[in-house]
Amino acid sequence: MSQIQTTPGADILVFKRPNDRFTMADRLALARMEKQNHGVRLAIHSCHDENPPGIAEFASIYPVNGQWAKWGAVRRGKAISVWRARDGRDIGHFATMHEALEAVTRWA
Repeated sequence: MSQIQTTPGADILVFKRPNDRFTMADRLALARMEKQNHGVRLAIHSCHDENPPGIAEFASIYPVNGQWAKWGAVRRGKAISVWRARDGRDIGHFATMHEALEAVTRWA
């Protein structure tokens, strides 16, 4: 969410970072996927100024022996959104990380 602060001669937009971080259950599901799918790598990226506004943290999911992430996942409120890293194509929005990761394996 953004907020407008008015000062004499200027309007300043202040972007507040969302608090949509992965839950412990999300992190466990990601770790379980990495362990069960030997060779799949995961990286969780935390909020930094270079991240787009609206993203607190996201996961990059790398295929076996892959140098580039194939999928991304982010928590948005109560849902997990998953996309293809190659082109940003939305795979869907899921109630749990487990469901999201099942969708990723179907797209593999």
